[in-house]
Amino acid sequence: MDVDAGYETYLQRLEQASNLGEAYQIINEYLSGIGGGHSFFAPPGDRFRYDTGYCMAMVGDKCLIAGVRPGSDAEKKLHAGDQVLSVDGQILNRKNFWQVSYSVRVLAPAPGSDLELCDSEGVSRRERVAMRRMSLATGGLSGSKTGICGDCFASEVEYEQMQRLLRYRFQEDGDVIFWKMPRFLSDEAAPYAIIERARRYKALILDLRDNPGVPEDALTLLEQSDNPGFLPISLEIPRTFDVLRLMVGGLFDRDVRIGDEITRGKKKGIQAKPHGQGGFAGQLFVLVNSGTAAEAEVFARLVQSKHRGSIVGDLTPGNVTKVSCVNLRASVGILACIADAELTMADGTRLEGVGVTPDVLVLLTAADLAAGRDPVLARAAELAGAKLDPTTAGKMFPLEWPPF
Repeated sequence: MDVDAGYETYLQRLEQASNLGEAYQIINEYLSGIGGGHSFFAPPGDRFRYDTGYCMAMVGDKCLIAGVRPGSDAEKKLHAGDQVLSVDGQILNRKNFWQVSYSVRVLAPAPGSDLELCDSEGVSRRERVAMRRMSLATGGLSGSKTGICGDCFASEVEYEQMQRLLRYRFQEDGDVIFWKMPRFLSDEAAPYAIIERARRYKALILDLRDNPGVPEDALTLLEQSDNPGFLPISLEIPRTFDVLRLMVGGLFDRDVRIGDEITRGKKKGIQAKPHGQGGFAGQLFVLVNSGTAAEAEVFARLVQSKHRGSIVGDLTPGNVTKVSCVNLRASVGILACIADAELTMADGTRLEGVGVTPDVLVLLTAADLAAGRDPVLARAAELAGAKLDPTTAGKMFPLEWPPF
């Protein structure tokens, strides 16, 4: 592509922008075009946080309200399970879901958003949902595309809150252990300990739904920045694949060639070695959805292609392109995050834009979300030989909201 010509075009639009939010949108469009949708602009933060009061998720081809924050304006107007047809006139689909969400919450947060909705009975309506603005002095996290409703922080308090929300959780039921893994965190001790514990069970159900990969390098960027602002903790960050190797080594009994990381003129192989007697050799079931990306997505595909276990849930997004973030002005925390590498699997296939199709397709319905049921986890438990109804499964790893 002609980068210079595109720059001049967007520069003209930028000079005509009527406000700062519109300017941020234009810069983000330019970067997104360069990176095939993966690059983005992280603007400088201000003294406030913005919370929509609701979480959205792609389920199949529909965008649904996954949860609403108690006490918010959204709680009065939205219901879990409502289908979101558009936000501020932008129709939502799998391809643009993150960009629209990022725009509403980060690039140009407004006092409120106009949502076009459809309830479980097919009745359409429009709602204006007010955005809550919070001073950074009080802490708090905004909503995100992940299942924990938190995507950014700018203080030590917020950092600690994010760490709590990203903790590994697990439950046990007879011969089955359930492991909820929100991220591939860089702390190797925790995965080792859980894998070691899993050896006492016949089956492991690994829940990677809404797991977008490793945030370790993004955390480093935040620590080095005087004002990190709204840097998203998501899949658009540099990755070393160390935790991916650890997971593969703990759950496979042989050397595994994961694939190749390809940059301009370079190819770097990614391989993992088994942990030996410290690994888990029982039945493995991996849960995925539209929020499972990067290393989590690669791991699920490895389990499937190597016939190590079964994949249960929804189609993953096919989002494994590596992105590096550059701090353009450290004093105010302005970042440009640019796609700079791709990953090919060991068999030569690419997950980018394709995703992982589950062995067992199970989709949440609007009624499931409204009632707090989790038929995906229940189905995996059934395959593992455990008795777990969808209502009980929905209480095992509930959606958590960070405090303001």
